[in-house]
Amino acid sequence: MKILKSPIQLITLLSLFSLIFIFGCKKDDKIIELDKIEVEEIATCLAEIDGSFQEVILDINPEYLDGGSDGFISNFAGTISYPVEARENGIEGFTSVTFEITEEGKVENVDIIENPGGGIGEELKTSIEEITPGISFSPGVLNGSPISVQKSISSTFKLQG
Repeated sequence: MKILKSPIQLITLLSLFSLIFIFGCKKDDKIIELDKIEVEEIATCLAEIDGSFQEVILDINPEYLDGGSDGFISNFAGTISYPVEARENGIEGFTSVTFEITEEGKVENVDIIENPGGGIGEELKTSIEEITPGISFSPGVLNGSPISVQKSISSTFKLQG
């Protein structure tokens, strides 16, 4: 489990991630450094329309039920860590996962899009799955109806020194 070294890191992390989730459907890249794991949410708030995901402006964006943006960040920060295999083999790099938030608010189809190896992609995927069991988001709403939304989270893992 990753432990933050100071309250300032946690406050900075929470503040930056709040911006990411408030503006989750806008093209706005943000990078947060959690020790030596940088987390970035890419501008991929896509809604499922006629069987494919398309970029749209939602009436209401999905919201994490366990504390909103701050809760998501707090839970995420408490689960992600640098994989032992990657650390032992000097593996660093960028990883990205996508996931769908269903009309009911369940997270499904967590897929690793980019993976440098050593368990890094799996760590990001597992962290998302651990903090989103069952119904964990309010659904996105478009034209007054709940709609499936696809989101993306990316991380850069870097070894110290």
